[in-house]
Amino acid sequence: MGNKLEVFYTMTKEEEEYRRAYLEKERTIPELPVQLRDKVMADLRVTLPAKYYLSVGMLPARLMKHPCYMPEYLHSHEFVEIIYVLSGRNVRQNVEGGLFVMGKGDLLLINPGHYHSIGVFEDGAVVLDLLVENRLFADVCGNLGDTFITNKKFMLVHDDGPGVADTLERILAEQEDPDGYSVHMLGLLLSGMVVHIRRSCAVLRVGNRQEGDEAYRLLEYIGRNFRTCDLGALAEHFGISGQYASRLIREKLGENYSGLIKRFRMEASAALLRGGKMSCKEIAYEVGYFSQEHFTRIFRSYFGRSPGEYRKEAQSM
Repeated sequence: MGNKLEVFYTMTKEEEEYRRAYLEKERTIPELPVQLRDKVMADLRVTLPAKYYLSVGMLPARLMKHPCYMPEYLHSHEFVEIIYVLSGRNVRQNVEGGLFVMGKGDLLLINPGHYHSIGVFEDGAVVLDLLVENRLFADVCGNLGDTFITNKKFMLVHDDGPGVADTLERILAEQEDPDGYSVHMLGLLLSGMVVHIRRSCAVLRVGNRQEGDEAYRLLEYIGRNFRTCDLGALAEHFGISGQYASRLIREKLGENYSGLIKRFRMEASAALLRGGKMSCKEIAYEVGYFSQEHFTRIFRSYFGRSPGEYRKEAQSM
């Protein structure tokens, strides 16, 4: 990562005020358009308008920092939001009623119209919001022939390298010094980010727009049962053939069954390692491996380092 994103590590006056109010248990009003503040204070859901957030600089995308200690409030958007944790370990997200915690390297993409709240109550945490006009994002995914992302409510992934951060830094550069080519450049940068997410980032959670979607139901079942699930049991559970289940996973989810199981197991083990409480042997059994040696070999091939090395790096951040 270069230097441009370092500007976000400095706490703003707004954040300092939010922090003071948080520590003193004082109710504050987030920085919102005036017409939305009364709704937030009344604990009503609000929809954030594109014209308010994307009118700055007149570009179809905007990178900003989510203020630390800002009160959580349930809201949706008229635009695509990409949330990336540049630093921090306990960023709270509630998306469509599902609560989970994000840490450094996690990226959450939320499509328009879906409600969530975000809580960043940690000194030193830096959470970036990339807001993207719907038409630009649809064009990017359409040009790539990738409708998987645009068909989801949300998608949570983890980037174990500098790919997303580097792209966000280049987007910030365009935002700070726009010219006649900036809109085109933003499209190219977003295209690169989408390709990187689909190729290199580990998918942690996916929420589908259509809950009855067959592939989504298979994915949900695998997510709950990846420790012991095999293809035969999966097919039997849904009353379909193993061959059909395998083809559906490959065509709709973009990977084969064994790769999907490995990804779930590896991301679950990485989360347990970051937690720091279980031994590597216990984690191996917990995620579905009966041999610690086999687990270590698979983990090293997936993440490029041993479970012990991964834990040491994660706990040093």
